[in-house]
Amino acid sequence: MYTSDDLIAAVKSAGFLPDASDLTDVELLGFADEAMTTFVGDALEKQCAEHWWASEDTSLVPGVTAYRLPRRLFGRAVRGVAIVDTRGDECPLDELDPIEMRSAFRAGSVGTPTHFAFEGDLVRLGQVPASAGVTLRIHYVRRPSRLVSVSTTEMARIYQAVNTTTLNLIETAPSTNLTAEGALLDIVRGSEPYDLVAVDRLSADDFAAPAFVLQPSTPIVVADFETLTSPLAPGAEPAWLVQRDQTPLPQIPNTMWSALVDHVLAAALGAVRDPQAQAIFARGQAKLGTALSIAKPRDKRNTKRIVGSTPLRRAVRGGVWR
Repeated sequence: MYTSDDLIAAVKSAGFLPDASDLTDVELLGFADEAMTTFVGDALEKQCAEHWWASEDTSLVPGVTAYRLPRRLFGRAVRGVAIVDTRGDECPLDELDPIEMRSAFRAGSVGTPTHFAFEGDLVRLGQVPASAGVTLRIHYVRRPSRLVSVSTTEMARIYQAVNTTTLNLIETAPSTNLTAEGALLDIVRGSEPYDLVAVDRLSADDFAAPAFVLQPSTPIVVADFETLTSPLAPGAEPAWLVQRDQTPLPQIPNTMWSALVDHVLAAALGAVRDPQAQAIFARGQAKLGTALSIAKPRDKRNTKRIVGSTPLRRAVRGGVWR
């Protein structure tokens, strides 16, 4: 597990940056956030988007055809729009140009949605059911959370999920920014891929060490959490309770760690006009390409090739089995 503090230390070590340099730890983490949403993020989104894959469900309201895109959407990286019927079956929708949508469907059309269009930060459906019970599901790539230092007191580690609203914390005096009633919180997984276990949970302002209580309207799934002990056993990787949109763990595959260090170092050297910045950036890009080829999920089974002149081979001639 690599933390934001590990990243700061690695950048300083690789660049021989003294502790009293012109660049603060906050600035270094700012360079890391920039790298995560540009070079690193762009490469992940194009070649390994499943690492930041997420889905968001919204209940359809009769008469309402426009719904907002997910707040945490990375750029415009929507991977699919579907409806989920009352039986739980998911049916993908076809995309139309906004003008085509308005021509094909009258305003206020009633029926099962079949098409959608993007309009600004909205998904507009051609028609909606007359009654409730159908859900709009958007599959998308979620943007990474902002990196914050582990050394701050704005986070706490979770060693056990007692039930759907109670979490046992290692810290005995967590920040009031976490415990205040109505505080918006995220929970970050402590092991790769360091994704978000839960988002937008609300504090109930009911903390009595070690029990931290969430509001009943924003429960968690107990099975999503490992059961650890306090104090932590060696090698334990607890989840982290943090303020919304923050994380102490860079949300990338471990294979990309060295590439991220180089990109942050290149930005830091560029900020102080060091001539080595461009060379370090180029090295980081090369590492990024190698890391992506390792991190990308793929089936490595040895499947048999289709050989000879078979009906299937003739049917796909001109394709991948040529």
